[in-house]
Amino acid sequence: MDSRPQGSDDPEGDSQDLTGFRSLLARMSRSASLSGPLQQRLRSLFAMTSDLAEADTRETLVRFLRRTTLFGELQDRDLYRLARFVHVRHFEDGEFVYEEGRPGAALFLVRRGSVDITKRLPDGSTLSIATLTPPASFEELAAIGPDVVRWTSARASGAAELLALGRSDLESLGRQSPSIANKVIVRLAEVTARRVRALLESQGLQSSPVK
Repeated sequence: MDSRPQGSDDPEGDSQDLTGFRSLLARMSRSASLSGPLQQRLRSLFAMTSDLAEADTRETLVRFLRRTTLFGELQDRDLYRLARFVHVRHFEDGEFVYEEGRPGAALFLVRRGSVDITKRLPDGSTLSIATLTPPASFEELAAIGPDVVRWTSARASGAAELLALGRSDLESLGRQSPSIANKVIVRLAEVTARRVRALLESQGLQSSPVK
């Protein structure tokens, strides 16, 4: 597969990591009970991505993007332009979308099927965090943040169809339609901020509820 148009792992940038997330995860992993509190805290990072039901499989790409939490607020003309820059990817049952510890430069949206998100624990076991279904989005930070290292693994559960939008795609969109690219980047930043806030609240570091 062509790694760039598919938005898959970036061969560069493996020297840095999301140290803030890693620090929080390290503290959580020292908890006496890993399968309960840790799982709930990590799941909070994916809690706001699957709030809409799966639509007819014949729906167009633009209609799908309109249903997503991530891009649903964009105007139709913006969605039509954005649809030209996303890449459709198909995965077989059990195939990795990406693996933990690998650098990445793309976000993903689940269009059909489902994706399991897992996290390796210090003892070598694997913790199941969430199962994402359409129209869930995940790894938004990878499309806007430099040198992002995947802190979870994502694996297809059954046959799955995903859309990928990479950092290079956003750069190309920015050259052709700066205003639309700015809207997309702002939306990605908003969703990323909400995820971080959800994690902080799960750690008791933020008192107000996520809205």
